[in-house]
Amino acid sequence: MKKALHWLFIQVNVTKNQKIMYLKYVLFLFLGLILNFEISAQYVYENGYFILNDNTRVESLINNKDWNSNPTEFEYKVNDLTEPVLISIENVKEFGVYSSTKYIRDTIEVDISSTNIRTLSKNRNPILREKIVFLNVLIDGPASLYEYRNSGIVQYYFKTDQNQVEHLVFKNYELINDRGRQIKENNRYKQQLSVGLQDGCIQAKSFGRLKYSKSSLSKLITEYNSCNNSSKDAFVIMKDDQNDKFFNLSIRPRINFSTYSLESETNNFSKTEFENDINFSVGFETEFLLPFNNGHWSVLLEPTYQSFQSETEGNNNFTGEVDYKSVEIPIGLRYYLLPDITDSRAFLNLLYVLDIPFNSTLNTNANIGFELGFSSNFAVGAGYQINKRMVVETRYNINRNTLNSTGFWNGSYNKLSIIFGYTIL
Repeated sequence: MKKALHWLFIQVNVTKNQKIMYLKYVLFLFLGLILNFEISAQYVYENGYFILNDNTRVESLINNKDWNSNPTEFEYKVNDLTEPVLISIENVKEFGVYSSTKYIRDTIEVDISSTNIRTLSKNRNPILREKIVFLNVLIDGPASLYEYRNSGIVQYYFKTDQNQVEHLVFKNYELINDRGRQIKENNRYKQQLSVGLQDGCIQAKSFGRLKYSKSSLSKLITEYNSCNNSSKDAFVIMKDDQNDKFFNLSIRPRINFSTYSLESETNNFSKTEFENDINFSVGFETEFLLPFNNGHWSVLLEPTYQSFQSETEGNNNFTGEVDYKSVEIPIGLRYYLLPDITDSRAFLNLLYVLDIPFNSTLNTNANIGFELGFSSNFAVGAGYQINKRMVVETRYNINRNTLNSTGFWNGSYNKLSIIFGYTIL
């Protein structure tokens, strides 16, 4: 198999530099085809509704972006054949995507106090500003829980059948005394909830250990609703991403088309190119899925073993052999062109690669001691995920200098890989 691939690789009647350029063109052509095929479909319209100011309810298709910050507008279609329409918070009092997301418009108080540990306020009370927002409905029932997110700020609100929406107060503040600078917490939200939910359903100790987090607050409100209504249909728990899968582990074997060249920056030593090599390697990818934007984004970590062996007979009777083995550690971002509700989708990668060589040598007939040391480079890739299990990816590693610790010499290593992946966890 390897000999057949090598024969195919050398049949192109071009120079070695042109061969790797040809492979790069293949990658970018593949990338262009993916973009052309799917760029118009990366936003998914799902069945939903919205309610206008005059209480008219409109059934429609909502552009569900799985907002990381509370939206102030959204796009909808009447049906699949119509053009999207943008509608703003001024005209809509409620909207939702069935079984997924619900937002209600309300005028609330938002705490604008700094959350930066270095610039905390000395005032323990919140600094409140009135805003009209779409609140994300986490739980809707006898007691309801809402979330507001914007620019890294996360604040929670609640209401009962007897009360209006109330801001749950939590604030870090600075206290300076004889002991020096201290970071204190205003946990008034515990008292607010103990007063608002005081019909005996919730034990007092539950409020004491309550945390200001989505999961902890949701658990308390759910317990209260269960106690106050025997019908499970009387309240709705909205989508909780705490239960969603947040990482994938994949095995990723690959075929590498590699080139290596040697060049001096200080003398007339001409650039010498080693023979191209086709080799096989394997890596394990851990993918951490980011909990927003419908699963479009993820963070990657992919330790990979790779090896490269080649030789050259350059100008002026120069000869050399390279035996290059290393563990690559690519770290980076992946962007899926479609949301995670689809089983098969294209993706793009941008990676920073740390390279750790071992048992590697570069020997020449010149009186020079070469040492292949730590190095790094960037890599870009494009691929396709099939049924959330199998993956095919083309990746190009941009030039890596393996001799950055050896004076004024450049040992340039380039690689284009065809990667096959299978998710095992």
